[in-house]
Amino acid sequence: MNMTKRAILIAIPALTGCGDSASTETPISTGTLTICEAGDGSSLDDEFGEDMTLDISGTVIAINSDAVECSRSITVENADGDSWTVGLSVTDDQGEDVLLDIDLELDDTVELVYRSRLVWGEVKGFTISDSEGLVLAVEEGTWGGALEPELLEGFSTSRNDELLATEREECMVRKSYAMEFEGDESLTLQPYEEDFLFVNSQQMRAVAVASVVPGPGKSCTTSDTTDIHSWLLSRVPTSP
Repeated sequence: MNMTKRAILIAIPALTGCGDSASTETPISTGTLTICEAGDGSSLDDEFGEDMTLDISGTVIAINSDAVECSRSITVENADGDSWTVGLSVTDDQGEDVLLDIDLELDDTVELVYRSRLVWGEVKGFTISDSEGLVLAVEEGTWGGALEPELLEGFSTSRNDELLATEREECMVRKSYAMEFEGDESLTLQPYEEDFLFVNSQQMRAVAVASVVPGPGKSCTTSDTTDIHSWLLSRVPTSP
């Protein structure tokens, strides 16, 4: 069987070819989010082109395995015996790993939706749901995002108008914004920040990882740049 492994680190894009004469006004606070995936099975490989779309129903057969390099992961096996692993790692604005336990156990039945879009660069996202509703939603948020809005039933997120910080360099200006989460109520967070939010009567952990808009500098511009709207939503385990 073929095994594919890929990971991408979402961070503020670095400038290239603009020299060292940069000035900074207010440092931008942001975290990083990494999505990893590994597929095992020819029927899954047939789904993929430059844009990858996977919708799989199956059983959780592994949690936090070494199939991917991310710190948290779930492996799902479908009825044909094919498996797919998705994982994530998140760091806060200090570069510290943010521990995240996924509210699932072995042998749970789940729906896994994975999306990867190749625009100018690649962007990934995925959701995991079970019989009780949404368990986890993760969005890298570059190049327009990976997840279709209809995948997030009862939930949405957008860039808030509140400008938090601006960094100016010779060829780029980057602006950081707060993030608005809409579930059963509204929640505004600044990257990197997290809080609790009810979505469809379930308590979730909402995390604003990064929300950055780049623009041209005073004397030149940097190409191949993208907005970032990176976030995750994770169900809070209920006490036994």
